[in-house]
Amino acid sequence: MSDVDLDQRLARLAQASEGIRARPGFVEQATLAALAAGAPGLSADPSRPLRRAVPLAALAAVLSVLWAVISEQGTDDVFAAADESVEIEW
Repeated sequence: MSDVDLDQRLARLAQASEGIRARPGFVEQATLAALAAGAPGLSADPSRPLRRAVPLAALAAVLSVLWAVISEQGTDDVFAAADESVEIEW
């Protein structure tokens, strides 16, 4: 499509839509409806941000417990090996 064709089509569209206007009072009605609805905030639904945070926190807790158990087993093995190799001299 060339620039000339596009310019002609845009001019034709502008001419055809020149008389289109909103109904009288439409802007006022839309403004009143928007003001009456109010802006959504955390007070409207406080649980909404928690829907992502709670599963992530639960996963972090499970991984932390798993890491603690694994590291404790490794520490026990090291101490047991150290106890076996200690020589007691009198």
